[in-house]
Amino acid sequence: MIQFIKTEQVVAEQERQLSLYGLGEPGIISKATLESAVTSPMATFDGQYLYVGIFQMAAAYLVRLVKAHAFGNANKRTGLACALVFLKMNNIDIQASNDELVDMVIAAATGDGDLDPVERFFEERCACDGAESKPDFETASSHIHERFAGAFATLADR
Repeated sequence: MIQFIKTEQVVAEQERQLSLYGLGEPGIISKATLESAVTSPMATFDGQYLYVGIFQMAAAYLVRLVKAHAFGNANKRTGLACALVFLKMNNIDIQASNDELVDMVIAAATGDGDLDPVERFFEERCACDGAESKPDFETASSHIHERFAGAFATLADR
């Protein structure tokens, strides 16, 4: 069963980004836009997910959150964190450098909203971690921040 991220967890992640890496105050510009971005990866029609596969869902989290600009600050950082946390919550590890992550997020932020490049990025760099149980949001978030603090710090300056 796929574990999805909830809106309140995305808000907590944005607050964490600002607390750890600075540059701005927490706050939602548009609750409706945020809800739309957060729920898009779990959307279904006739019992089938609209986004096919875990990597397309992760790409949807990243691109939709980055492009939504639902927060006053840290949209790129929050989008990246939520995509990586989502993968980790579903026992997927990513092998990417901080620079690769930053470049991918900047391309997504300046692009046309196409999920394919981000999905391919994840497909090429991810693998199942083999764990028996799936980590919760907080555990996954802590893990992601330990591994990719450099990417978040760099994105805070952009």
